[in-house]
Amino acid sequence: MKMHAHGGTGWQDGLAIDLSASVNAYPLPDRIRTAAREAAAEMWKYPDPAYTKLRDAVARAEGVPMARVVCGNGASELFTAIVRAFRPQRVALTEPCYSGYEYALGGYGTEALAVRRYPLREETGFTLGEDFLRFLEREEPELLFLADPNNPNGSLIPAALKENVIRYCQEHGILLVLDECYLELTARGVEALRGRQRDRSRAVAGPEAFDVAAEPGVLRVKAFTKTFAVPGARVGYLLAGTEELAERVMRELPEWNLSVFAEAVGVACARELLETSFAADALSYNADERERLAAALAELGFKVYPSDANFLLVRAPWPGLAGRLAAVAGILVRDCANFHGLGTDYFRFAVGSRQENEALLSALRTFARQAEGGAR
Repeated sequence: MKMHAHGGTGWQDGLAIDLSASVNAYPLPDRIRTAAREAAAEMWKYPDPAYTKLRDAVARAEGVPMARVVCGNGASELFTAIVRAFRPQRVALTEPCYSGYEYALGGYGTEALAVRRYPLREETGFTLGEDFLRFLEREEPELLFLADPNNPNGSLIPAALKENVIRYCQEHGILLVLDECYLELTARGVEALRGRQRDRSRAVAGPEAFDVAAEPGVLRVKAFTKTFAVPGARVGYLLAGTEELAERVMRELPEWNLSVFAEAVGVACARELLETSFAADALSYNADERERLAAALAELGFKVYPSDANFLLVRAPWPGLAGRLAAVAGILVRDCANFHGLGTDYFRFAVGSRQENEALLSALRTFARQAEGGAR
C-alpha cells in the first residue's frame, strides 16, 4: 500500500473509504460543481495572471482590501513562496504540527537554518500553552509558523493567547505565518464569517470599501481545500497584513500558477461562503459527528484528544492500526508517526459521512472483540 506523508491517497489502492485527509464531509454545493464544469469552455484561454476575479471574490468574503490578497496553488505553494520571499535563518514551530512547513523550509537551500520547536503537551490536549511567549523570547525567531486550529489535533489557540502572540510578534519583528486553513470548520471561524455576512453591504460595494487595519508582519494562509473538500482544485490564498507583504510573496510565485478551473472553483467557493449558510451547516454536521465518533472511540479504549475541527487525534490501544484498517476494512486513516513529538500509536481520523464513520467504528469494534478474545 502506498503511503503519502499527508494522506489522501486511498484511491491509489482502491480503498473504499479515505479518512486520512481531513476534508469536509458535508456535501459540496452545486454552484461549485457547476463552476468547475463551465470552466472547461475557458481552456483555450490563458488565465488572468493577476487572478482579479478570484482575488476580488476572496477579498469580499474575507472583508479585506484586494491588494492584500495573494492566491496560490493550494496553501503549500504559499508556504514555499513565503520562505523564499523572506529567507529566515531562525524559524519557530510547534511540535507536533503540519509537516508542510518543514517541506517549505527545506526548499530554499540554506545550511544555516535553525529550527526551534515548542513542544505541545499531551496532558493539555496538545493545545498552545501560556508559556509560549517565553519560548519566543528565548529563541528569538525571525519567522513563526503557527496553525489555528492545529494539525493533527484540531485544537484552537486560546483567543487571548492568540492576540498576545500576534502583538508580541509585531513588537519584536517576528514574521508570523498563521495557518488558518481549517478555521472555517470551527465555531470561531463560522462566528467571524457571520460577522462578515452581516456586513455584506460593504462587500457588495467592493473590497476596497473595507477599512481594515494593517497587521504588520502577519500573513494569514487559508485554502478552500478543507472547507469545501476540493483538494484536487488546488486553491489557496493568503491575507497579508500589508500590501508590501503581499507584493513580496507574489514576486516568488510563477506566472499563471492557477488554472482557469482553479480560479472558477475559487470564485464559487468564496461566494458560497459569503452568501449562504454552508459553513454554519457544515459546522453543525461535523461537530455532531465528531462528538459521536469521539464518544464511541473512548468506549473502545482509545485516548481521544479534544478537537475544535473536523478531525480527531487519537492514541490507539492496539498496534498496527492503520495497516489493519486498510487491509481488513478498506479504510485509510492518517498514521501520525511522522509528526514530530508523536509515536506509532497515534492516528488522525477525519470526520466522514455517517456511513463512513459507522464503517470505521464497526471495524474497530471487531478489532476490540478480537483483542479481548486473545487476552483470555
